[in-house]
Amino acid sequence: MSESRPAAPHRFVLLDGLRGVAALLVVLFHAARDGSPFYKLDPLFLMVDFFFVLSGFVLLPSMPKAWRTFGRDSYVFIVKRIFRLWPMLIAVMLTSVAVYHFEMWDTHRTGAGFNYDVNRNGHMYLMAMLLMQIWVSKSMMMVVPLWSLSAEWFANLVYTFLTPLWKVVGLAVGVVVGYHYFRQGLKHDTEWIGWIGPIRGDEAFGRALIGFGLGGLMRVLADWIGPRVFARWYVNLPLFALSIYASWRLLDEYRNLGYAIINYAGPVFAFVVFTASYVKIPHSSVLGRVLLKLGAWSFGIYAFHRIFMDLFNYYSDKTESWWHTPIYMAPNQVWFKYVELKMGVVTLASVAATIVAGYLVERPLQRLGRRLTRFPQGHERR
Repeated sequence: MSESRPAAPHRFVLLDGLRGVAALLVVLFHAARDGSPFYKLDPLFLMVDFFFVLSGFVLLPSMPKAWRTFGRDSYVFIVKRIFRLWPMLIAVMLTSVAVYHFEMWDTHRTGAGFNYDVNRNGHMYLMAMLLMQIWVSKSMMMVVPLWSLSAEWFANLVYTFLTPLWKVVGLAVGVVVGYHYFRQGLKHDTEWIGWIGPIRGDEAFGRALIGFGLGGLMRVLADWIGPRVFARWYVNLPLFALSIYASWRLLDEYRNLGYAIINYAGPVFAFVVFTASYVKIPHSSVLGRVLLKLGAWSFGIYAFHRIFMDLFNYYSDKTESWWHTPIYMAPNQVWFKYVELKMGVVTLASVAATIVAGYLVERPLQRLGRRLTRFPQGHERR
């Protein structure tokens, strides 16, 4: 273990905060798309690619590293991923069902018509719970953002077999395969992509492979050369600022590149994650505590927000509100107030749901997961 390891808890505080910021930007993206006349916010969908890169960077040390211990290492890694992804998935799907049936009850109570979701049947619920959204696209319609959990899960499985190769080679192979899948999907799934975006099938799977692999490669670089060069504040702060500028320029190019911009998102976000990992922010500082809390809530904000946004839209459609014009015909200042209110309500509801789900679902199930990955001391890998 290198001498630089003790510094790791500090340098990842900013990454936790960036995860939370990215989740809030996804909320803004969806809030703004509901009638927004401002298309400059459209490229915020790329924040999902940032999540993929960040996952690869953070998860690489816990992935299988050698074929001689592959059986045990892969078991531990996969079980941990199951108990990281599925508890929140269960909570989100239960919330989605509850909100859907509440809206059904409310419309029947008031005598209004109700648009039944034909995707809500036993088969689609099963596919959703198995994280098959990118392969069975109708199953994602209940909670659309879950497509990225599905894509990440399958990317995790692929890299479980690739990382025991000489680490850099396995990661590089995954990235190359990811670009192949993404470009195939972009070429052959044009009707779906034109309707809702590159979030299913080959294009979604490819995005996850690209991001996860590039994040892993950045972790290798961080552990190898980073402590020698980038741990100095006068080096990492200017580079981090440069990476943020590169991200802003990337988002600005969406008008020219369209969805082809995803080809460049992974490398740019990998640069952001690498440079941010060396910006040291103490856990105990006010900023550190805020960033860590944002990171802790980010998964729930991302997973729950679409449900509460649809509920917000349901009530705004039922009432004659000050934004009700419809919104895309309203003056800009009205639209800004509308988005601010929606962002605030949806974010607070998502945070509350995250906290409740953490106590009632995540923590109990994750305790079970820890027991399942606990081995007798004599069998610990040396």
